Amino acid sequence: MKKTILAFSILAFSIINAQNMKTVTVGTPYSISYPENFKKTYEFNQAANFQVYDFENEVHFMVLQDEIETLKEMETYQDNIQLAAKDYHESTISMFEDNSKRKVTKLKVYKKNGYDYASQFLEAELEDSERTFYYLVTVKTAKNYYQLYGWCLQADRKKYEPLFEKMVESFKEL
Repeated sequence: MKKTILAFSILAFSIINAQNMKTVTVGTPYSISYPENFKKTYEFNQAANFQVYDFENEVHFMVLQDEIETLKEMETYQDNIQLAAKDYHESTISMFEDNSKRKVTKLKVYKKNGYDYASQFLEAELEDSERTFYYLVTVKTAKNYYQLYGWCLQADRKKYEPLFEKMVESFKEL
């Protein structure tokens, strides 16, 4: 019995070791600053790898990360920051297609800290909710696309838009 178990173990070990293995690094670390009173969460968007909020003031911020290599493999890669941002932002903007009070700014494209940026603002409201301001930014680095999204009540835009800008400016791929 022991010889059978030993033989089976050796056979299984040989099969596992004979397989070709590929090693990959998943994700690229980055840093971003946010207010101390914000709390981390994972409730807003399951695809986001960073989400914080100030529940009392209804202020939210999240970061989504897409590896350029994966996008190329999936044949969804856009080399142009303007086209990529338009695609990314459209997923949020399209939630308000039928909203006649929706306001969307033109896409602003710029370079900062060696990265390509594209930003856009959205003002809209979902049914039975207050008007909301969305701060939408796409960042392209050498290895990744990042979506940095902040939102708050429209009435608080003047208070939180500078905070969103500061958070975006603090972003650094490590």
